[in-house]
Amino acid sequence: MATFNSDIYATQSASTGDNRADGRLLSGKLRVANATWTLAGTEAATDVVNLVELPKGCLIDPSRSFVQAENPGTALIVDLRFSSDVDALTPTALTLSSGGKVAVDEAGAAALVTVADGDEVIFATVNTATSLTADQVIRVSIAYVDRN
Repeated sequence: MATFNSDIYATQSASTGDNRADGRLLSGKLRVANATWTLAGTEAATDVVNLVELPKGCLIDPSRSFVQAENPGTALIVDLRFSSDVDALTPTALTLSSGGKVAVDEAGAAALVTVADGDEVIFATVNTATSLTADQVIRVSIAYVDRN
């Protein structure tokens, strides 16, 4: 039977040097950015909604992130993204048409995403917007590990 070590345990079990792993690696600082967007009702395809600016170097966890929406109207489909990689957070567009809670990474396949310099602003791009209802609230919760 083989035994494998995680990065943290490899540091902790080292026989030489400082075997204390950085506390940020052990516990991290899991944070959740909650941004709300109230529909104007006039949103259209290709419109952009700036949601939140995250710290450079943080790690976004798409598997713990979600969008919670009231019933926005006939059809609302969006992508969550940042400048350099439009598919990193939502590999497939999020259908919010009937409201409710939608996981950012519906397939559960995305890895942690590092926020690089210039990618700090997370925004939603509207793909489809049909007969939207004004004043409906959409909450975007983005889980991230602050490594600073």
